[in-house]
Amino acid sequence: MKKAYLLILSLIITLSAFAESTADATITCGNGLLSVEATRSGKPSITIGYKNIFKSMNISLPDAHIEDIQENEETGEILITANTGKSRFTEKVIASRKDDAIIILINTESVPFTQKIKLSKSNNSARTNFGNNGNNIEVHSSFPKPITDDEQQYYGYESVVSIVTDNGKENITADEIALNKCSQAMIIISSKPMTTLVNPLTKELAQSNDALLSLSNADKKKADCVSAYNTLLQRHMEKYTAVCKSVSLTLNTGAAIDEDIANLYNNLYFKSIRSGETLSIETDNFTALPKLSNLVKSQIRASFLFDNYLYTLDNDFLEKKVLPLMLSTYEEFEKTLKATDDFGFYIIGKDDPTFEVSVAIFFLRDFVTTCNILAQQGSEAGFAQQEKVPRLQEILAKLPPYKIDINEEFRRHLYGESANENKYTDVPQLYGLFYRNDPIITRNYDIREACKTTIQSCMNYRASTGVKGIDQGFLQLALSSAALGEGNTSYKLITEARSHWNKASGQELVPIIKKMLVQSYYSPETNRCYLNILPAIPDQWNKGELAGMAIRGGITMTELKWNQEGDVTATMQSKTDISLDVFIRGQFVKTVNLTAETPFSLHAKKRD
Repeated sequence: MKKAYLLILSLIITLSAFAESTADATITCGNGLLSVEATRSGKPSITIGYKNIFKSMNISLPDAHIEDIQENEETGEILITANTGKSRFTEKVIASRKDDAIIILINTESVPFTQKIKLSKSNNSARTNFGNNGNNIEVHSSFPKPITDDEQQYYGYESVVSIVTDNGKENITADEIALNKCSQAMIIISSKPMTTLVNPLTKELAQSNDALLSLSNADKKKADCVSAYNTLLQRHMEKYTAVCKSVSLTLNTGAAIDEDIANLYNNLYFKSIRSGETLSIETDNFTALPKLSNLVKSQIRASFLFDNYLYTLDNDFLEKKVLPLMLSTYEEFEKTLKATDDFGFYIIGKDDPTFEVSVAIFFLRDFVTTCNILAQQGSEAGFAQQEKVPRLQEILAKLPPYKIDINEEFRRHLYGESANENKYTDVPQLYGLFYRNDPIITRNYDIREACKTTIQSCMNYRASTGVKGIDQGFLQLALSSAALGEGNTSYKLITEARSHWNKASGQELVPIIKKMLVQSYYSPETNRCYLNILPAIPDQWNKGELAGMAIRGGITMTELKWNQEGDVTATMQSKTDISLDVFIRGQFVKTVNLTAETPFSLHAKKRD
């Protein structure tokens, strides 16, 4: 499932190709909530959707054809050159990071253009109505039955499309804007899904559009649209520059493959930021998960959202989004427990009991921590759930322990006889490594060694059967190796998959490289963060630089440098006051107390 934690919209601009032509590339930009995607051929067409769950409506320029399309990485814009046959004009499109709206500027410096902007229902089963309200078009759409995403139900969506022009004429009907002899036009689009059938959103959305017009000094009737657009662009760039230009990796080892890996990291990270997937590349890799039951999926989702809290320290999000999902998930989880004769618990699992027990361990721990954090903050919701904590801790204590099988591998099946079969192309039982590192595994030498044996056995079997590519097993192996400090193994997997890099997205390879460079663990209850710098760098990465990496505990590593002599320099900044235990290459260096919003630099020399 796509990793998304907020109620976000996704606005995708696609260019429908001529019948005889095909798209030759895709360009994407975004703001963390909205994303804009365009291809290089066809007619300009906008499709509004929500979290890849449903599409809402199309906005197209049916009389124009694309001549060129580019992305401007300095501003986060998509730049389109289009031609009506009589005039040539440009479209600039941003998904505003500051204002959570899509803003489009249509502009010509030569012959004024005449163009129709057509709104139409997208290809879905929703009942959609378009209406004209003064200078705005309102879109109302309802689904035949509610669509559910995690804990939220959506009954439809509403949108408002506003437009201002310069000295031309416009005629707005229910589903079309006709521009006549215009040199400039600016379009603002706001849209939200409906979580209730009452309280229409269009008034709120129209007010949002009006506020943006006011900010840009644009009159609803006539305006200098270029100036208005540039004002909103500058607001957008306040956040865009801070987010998109702060992340970079340089591996200046002199090897071409390492330069390629650094470029891969930067390109995929940037691509993910532009398309609004920053959450999934900051947390560990959920693309590595096997097929899930609905209950296991819900437990993982709850832990995933909790992990987001560990990065952001957003207490409102913890109380209003994480806790409700944990409560509903726990009610179903209790039904799957079966007490055993030794007063332990049996989790009813279909395929991978070790995996499902690992998922339960993380979920229960996160639930306990959530209740404790909210109670410490004086939250009524947190106090109300405190009575559950003893029961959660009881289940945790009685879940079956991780085991080693007779092959000296990390046991895949916790119940019954240990299976001797080790011919697998994936290692889902190592969830405690390819997700947030489980201290039960990482602090036990025998279990760590059993995990290494499991990884090598799986890699040998994959090699013998010719399994290649960046599949689920590849991701599990690479992430687990990094968690164990086996950077050479992760590096081997990445380099051997070189021919498959172009098929990867930021949610896949970026977390592996990140886990090789920096690993972090944060305890909200003690306000203490454990930071391991360069925990799994391969022998080849003896020199490099990193900037802008998010760390659990609300910390950002603004700069990290290391050289072939083993010297390391790191600069960090925290959102809050926090204690930080710093390790380099797995060796403890020092404990520091960070002061909120105050940069701290650490210098360490190699230990023999």
